[in-house]
Amino acid sequence: MEGGIAGGLIGGLDALDKGTNFWTGKTNIDITGAYACSNCNSSGFNLNEKTVTGKYVGEFEGVNVFETKKLGSLVTPESDRYYHYRAVTVPERGIIAGEGVFTSGQRVGQAMMQHEFGHILQYRIIGPAAYWSVIAPESFCSASLTSCDAHHKYWTETWANYLSKKHFGVNWLGKFFPRDYPVQNISLTNKFKIYLSTHTHSHSPYDPIGLPFYYASST
Repeated sequence: MEGGIAGGLIGGLDALDKGTNFWTGKTNIDITGAYACSNCNSSGFNLNEKTVTGKYVGEFEGVNVFETKKLGSLVTPESDRYYHYRAVTVPERGIIAGEGVFTSGQRVGQAMMQHEFGHILQYRIIGPAAYWSVIAPESFCSASLTSCDAHHKYWTETWANYLSKKHFGVNWLGKFFPRDYPVQNISLTNKFKIYLSTHTHSHSPYDPIGLPFYYASST
């Protein structure tokens, strides 16, 4: 009994540390600008929704992870007998995924987590101003106006996969799902677009013309 109480207390304190409710581990998360494509989402998700209630379920590469059935489920099929699930990233809060995407441990879910971590890497490289003024709105437009397959091929997503693949190396799981996670480095055109969005990148090493030199290769 003491172990259960202690475990519950530690879990509650951990939830508070992640900005969630002490008793339930849940929190409301603003997902404005952080969307997945509409026809890939669960039937209960509206592309125009601005908040979801997610439950803190752990960390992935040091990033907080929340799960919510609002973004579908990898463990519970919908009425069509298929699993519909997505994940979105709000770098300041963490990765918000459908039920079981992270906790089930399935390879397909872990591949999605690695992709979302690629967006975290984008944020760390270019900074919040450029991320929210370029990456987020362009990703949203792609998700809103194109098919799921087309969105997978959009530069914001292929660059996230590129960064994720470099980070995870031989353990990158996108190789098992090449249609969902195509890889391509950012183009010079989009690099300059990001550079022009902000002139302050003090947190990250930049060369004199404002391009992140570590990822400067176009191949």
